[in-house]
Amino acid sequence: MGNLLTYNQIQTYIDKTTLAIPKSLESIQNDGRSFEYYKVFMGMFITRNMIQNGHRRGVYMNMEITEMETAEDTGTHRIICRFVCLRKLLPGYQANPQTVFFDGSGKPFSRIEGAIQDAWTHLGFPGIITPGLIRHSLVTYAWDTLNDMERAQVAQHMCHNTHTQEKYYRQDQTDGGHVKSFLLLQEALGLNQSSNSDKEEEEEEEATAAS
Repeated sequence: MGNLLTYNQIQTYIDKTTLAIPKSLESIQNDGRSFEYYKVFMGMFITRNMIQNGHRRGVYMNMEITEMETAEDTGTHRIICRFVCLRKLLPGYQANPQTVFFDGSGKPFSRIEGAIQDAWTHLGFPGIITPGLIRHSLVTYAWDTLNDMERAQVAQHMCHNTHTQEKYYRQDQTDGGHVKSFLLLQEALGLNQSSNSDKEEEEEEEATAAS
């Protein structure tokens, strides 16, 4: 793998996890005592979410159950809520963990990078993937067309300052990152179909209710 994730890798990962994540939740429901099913789900969910918004791994390691109560109702939120209902089946739950993701002793799950790599390999992707590579790729593709205000928004969203972005990411710009802002990254990468899935689902529910 090179210094960046390719557009094709990003799109393919989103496509594969769209089907694989629900299946992994079914596996947890059927056999929650298997920590492997849990790790596969966690790795796929976190990697997909990182690709879509670029958060640091600490965001997922420290994500608390109480945050789910105020989160916006999206496809991602519904997946997590479904997982939260299955947490009681997992090893470590008896310790009453307060974080969404936890290890076998109930402590916050700290081996995020390993879970990401395991999920990457599980889905048939070659090479090494890390949270840093994901963030580096996203900002590189987005940086070229962002104005100062948009750069500040991206910096705040990704939890570091604009000086850090300028120093670390500017040198690796490519001609492929034609986006107006980081918030439009999914659409620029051809992920608009996936990002619109929540809207399509809501429209289907409204149509069903109307009938």
